[in-house]
Amino acid sequence: MVKNIDVENNLTVIDPKIAEVIDKISGAILPVKKVIGSDYDRVIKLRSELLTLIKRNEPRYICPLCHTPVYLVCRHFTRSFFFRHKIDDGSCPIDTRGKLSEAEINARKYNGAKESESHKEMKKIIADSLKADGRFKDIAIEQVWKSQEPGEWKKPDVSARFDDKIRIVFEIQLSTTFLRVIVERKEFYLKEGGLLCWIFKEIKEEYPRLMQDDIFYNNNCNLFLANHESLHVSNEQKRLFLKCGWFEPIIENQKIGNTWKEEIVPFDQLTFDREHQRIFFFDYDREKQKLTQQLDRERFEQFWLSNNLNLYSDEISQKWQELSDSLSKHNILLPTQYDIHNGLTYLLNALYSAKYGKPIGYKFRALIQVAHQMENNHKEYLIIFGWALKIYGRSEQIKQEDSSGKWAKKVEKFKPLMQS
Repeated sequence: MVKNIDVENNLTVIDPKIAEVIDKISGAILPVKKVIGSDYDRVIKLRSELLTLIKRNEPRYICPLCHTPVYLVCRHFTRSFFFRHKIDDGSCPIDTRGKLSEAEINARKYNGAKESESHKEMKKIIADSLKADGRFKDIAIEQVWKSQEPGEWKKPDVSARFDDKIRIVFEIQLSTTFLRVIVERKEFYLKEGGLLCWIFKEIKEEYPRLMQDDIFYNNNCNLFLANHESLHVSNEQKRLFLKCGWFEPIIENQKIGNTWKEEIVPFDQLTFDREHQRIFFFDYDREKQKLTQQLDRERFEQFWLSNNLNLYSDEISQKWQELSDSLSKHNILLPTQYDIHNGLTYLLNALYSAKYGKPIGYKFRALIQVAHQMENNHKEYLIIFGWALKIYGRSEQIKQEDSSGKWAKKVEKFKPLMQS
């Protein structure tokens, strides 16, 4: 039984039997509350329009489970609305709840969205783009791909063979992403030796919408669009071009953020990660790892320099543990406990002293004193320190500070070791 209107201003009945509909034009799967809205005059006009379109055999909305055209019904004494099947014979899974699994329901919704005008247009755009590139063969729309396993098959939107080597399928995504459907297709083509490329029609904002996240983030933060613009470039260049949108990691306020980039790119410049079923233009994971390592280096250096005299406290110990945990992700293993009397401390003090041209971790006044300290007490690190002086351009500074000439004599002893 249809219940009364929601407490919100929305004109939809509470708990409608048909909770979602598929837009036959866009392919979007829409909540009926969004379709109905709160404007009574608009809904009355929409009600008439939908019946007219059904009469012309051009339905605007269909049921996501049985794909039957639906129209708006008004419950007059409450002025609330709900959708009803054009043929309401009880055969729709909505009327036989519990008979379909979640996977089956998602598959029906997904396949229903594939019948939209936008979806048909997109398939043609992709196929025409492929035809512009002579390296693609066996181009087909909705050709069945039979598995090596009996009874398993898929019907990709568009399929082709690239360079006579890689079988590639293009699946168009216009509406809500069903994660189970995405994973199922990904695993199917991985098992069959194919490569899956998801294609979108548009990006309405600078950042991917939630409906795209399951594809975007699992594809190295890259997504691809095909439209008339990319088709034009493909025809002009005689190569397949797609519009790529991606995140590029940046450092903002000592944290990693993202900036959005878009560019029409040639298909042959994409990276094919067949093992993980990924196709991408920009290697987001690699760049993010570089920035993460850079940030961790900067944080460690900041910690070391702020604790110039290697003092010990509970706060310093805690910070050390946090740095140790962070650096371990890059396979850099620090001692579990912060200890001012170990070889690592002596080595780091020497290296940072060479980098900044002044004593770090010592109460000395000049860099030359650090040099003598290393030669006298930490000869095991002397060669490394010598290389650091050279790399950081401190050779001339050391000469000027070595007024007694003692360091110059010591250098002569270990110079052959640095040249070996």
